[in-house]
Amino acid sequence: MASPSPTNPTTPSHYTSSQTALLLLDFHNMLVDRNPSNALALATAVSTKKWAKSQGIHIIHCLIDSTSKPFPTAKNIEHLASAMSLFKSAAGNEAPSLVEDANGEVTFTRRIGHVSALKSKGLMEYLEENGIRSLALMGLIASHVREPGI
Repeated sequence: MASPSPTNPTTPSHYTSSQTALLLLDFHNMLVDRNPSNALALATAVSTKKWAKSQGIHIIHCLIDSTSKPFPTAKNIEHLASAMSLFKSAAGNEAPSLVEDANGEVTFTRRIGHVSALKSKGLMEYLEENGIRSLALMGLIASHVREPGI
């Protein structure tokens, strides 16, 4: 592993804050509420977001589109469809404490069944257009919205 160095492009310290983005992944109310340990993750995300904003780091919210339908070749399509009905009843909203003071922040959504937030429509173009070369990821496990009881 390379040592941190401002001259080494394989390390985060190589990039300025304006070339860095914090991706906040899948902090949906439904996911936070269904697992008590997610409350600590949310609190940590809120404080990390405040710090990142103070450093001039881009803040990007990445969510699952609660109005989407699974694509036809998605694995466990029946499970995904039932998870989406729960999502819709919970409105699929992001935790309110994370969207407070969201001025200048952007949100991207992805279709249910896409595990990676990098599949969010427009995200890669946004990163390129804004010269973002370094990502910090923080989020909840939402792969196929698999939480206890779903």
